[in-house]
Parts: sequence; C-alpha cells; structure tokens
Amino acid sequence: MIVTLLVISYDLIAPQKAPGFYHVYAELIAEFFLVVFWLASFGLAATYAQEISTVLGLLPSGSDTIGSGIQNSINGSIAIAVLGAVVL
Repeated sequence: MIVTLLVISYDLIAPQKAPGFYHVYAELIAEFFLVVFWLASFGLAATYAQEISTVLGLLPSGSDTIGSGIQNSINGSIAIAVLGAVVL
C-alpha cells in the first residue's frame, strides 16, 4: 500500500509541480513494479485461503465455532484474491 501511495503521489504531483523530475520511463517502471507487488499480494491471499481451507478440513466435527471463524477467513481471502484479479 505504501508503494501505491508513493506512485500515485508521483503521478499527481511531479508533472505539475516539478516537471524536471517527471519522466515517462520512470512512470513505466513504477507502474510495472506496482503491478508486480499487487499480483504478488493477491497470490499470497489466495495461497492463504488454500492453506486455511486445508486446516478447516482437519478440525474435529465438534468445533463449529472455530470452524465458522476459519470459514469466514477463507471467504475473505478468496474475495480479496478474486477482486485483485478482476481489478488487474
């Protein structure tokens, strides 16, 4: 998120306030790294959801409250991964 804020601030401020610091190739490189970071984070969220769902399958049947909390965590991680794939 910090990298995203830095790139957005560079996109908004540099062309108007300091045109000498703005360069097209610097913009392309920054956007490339931003896409790589976002893809890596959404891939990590999908991997987390897979690992948690494996743990959910190993829980005994009497632990429904723990299972529902883990299921909510899985659903949230899947939603994060899917939204990230749709946005990019």
